[in-house]
Amino acid sequence: MHISTAEEIDLIREAKKTQSHITAETCPNYLWFDDRDYERLQYKLKCNPAIKAASDRTALLQAVREGIIDTIGTDHAPHLLEEKQQNYLQSPSGLPSIQFSLAVMVELALQGTFTLPTLVERMCHAPARIYGIEQRGFIREGHFADLVLISIDPEHKTTVTTEQLAGKCGWSPYEGWEFSTKVEYTWVNGKAVVANSQLQNIEKPGIALTYKR
Repeated sequence: MHISTAEEIDLIREAKKTQSHITAETCPNYLWFDDRDYERLQYKLKCNPAIKAASDRTALLQAVREGIIDTIGTDHAPHLLEEKQQNYLQSPSGLPSIQFSLAVMVELALQGTFTLPTLVERMCHAPARIYGIEQRGFIREGHFADLVLISIDPEHKTTVTTEQLAGKCGWSPYEGWEFSTKVEYTWVNGKAVVANSQLQNIEKPGIALTYKR
């Protein structure tokens, strides 16, 4: 989990040739940022494992495209800004990333890094299949309606601002970045938890997952 280096990719690629049970995951922050972003973001980019060089990011993107990376996680760690603003060594590792995980992945797809079907496979199909989650991860009759409707407009990108943040920690390493996507609706178990791009006050929309093992 949380693969962040080209060396790990090489090891996993070799292992998968003879061991089909091996799977690998990385996070959007490792696919979007590299060590050149530390100068601007500093403590906001501190996570564990650390974000590495541009060459590692390139290897990770290739691995997502090839299927060496099976799934995309988020590593959502919403530390308060005053906690993160400490001396770098004392600043806790982790960053809030759930809200823009899909935007990052779609943007990479629009850049031609991988296809939109690949994105769906890594973020929806593969997690459900690998973990044996019942009635999830696919748009199928009899499955729970866990869906997102997005609009895509590369000609009119949206800049991430503090006012747009839904997380209670009130900051994001993606502030200032531009994305071509906008989440219009999100349904969890058939309930619209986001409608017209606004969070809805839905009490306990989630239910326990079940697994086929």
